[in-house]
Amino acid sequence: MSFTYRGRKYAYTYIDESPSGYFEGFTLVLRSDLCDVFFEKVRDFRKRFQPEWNYPLFRELKVDCAGEHISGRFQEGCVNNNIALEYGSDRKENMGLAEVTMKHRELGTKKAMIERNMLVEEWEYAFEQDEWLTLRYPKMKDLKSNDGDAASPLEKMSNGRISRSMITTELQNFVPVGQLCHVKAQSKSKGSNLATVCRSELAVAVGMVSGVVKWMDVKTKARFRSNDWQ
Repeated sequence: MSFTYRGRKYAYTYIDESPSGYFEGFTLVLRSDLCDVFFEKVRDFRKRFQPEWNYPLFRELKVDCAGEHISGRFQEGCVNNNIALEYGSDRKENMGLAEVTMKHRELGTKKAMIERNMLVEEWEYAFEQDEWLTLRYPKMKDLKSNDGDAASPLEKMSNGRISRSMITTELQNFVPVGQLCHVKAQSKSKGSNLATVCRSELAVAVGMVSGVVKWMDVKTKARFRSNDWQ
């Protein structure tokens, strides 16, 4: 992969082997940064979802024999975070779920980039969008009704705390990354203030935070959140 604007080059994803199919991903500048980012993600994951379950989450982790996974620092981090570490063999067939997951993530990222003619350096935005969308739509294997309604990975992992209705509301606010829009100006000027004629700013969507769109001002590069756009 090419470097992003933030200097990121490597993408990682971990996936739940249970029927939920829930997964999370993150990006790194260097492979050696894995321990600094990964275990913080694990703690955040447990904080968000552990209250919904009566057994410990993220108790086991299966990885390949890559250098960053067999390091003493990574093994120590697993012990400190109460994670049983398991290594797969060198054969890709034994890590099938991981291989398929990363392939799907690659295709989802490329699809988003092609749709909006995004630059190579912007792949991180598309990578995050692919995760946001995939977790909010049900998997094909779970579809039983004719209307396509079924539990999404996010609803399953939250044990219903994040309901189908809440997820539908978030999807209604979705704006694809790379989309250029007029967003209501962040200034505090009142509608009767004739000195400020322009009431909107030209901004490009760079992601989603739950059901709120993240924008980047095309002039100042400032980041802000808003659902008031056109």
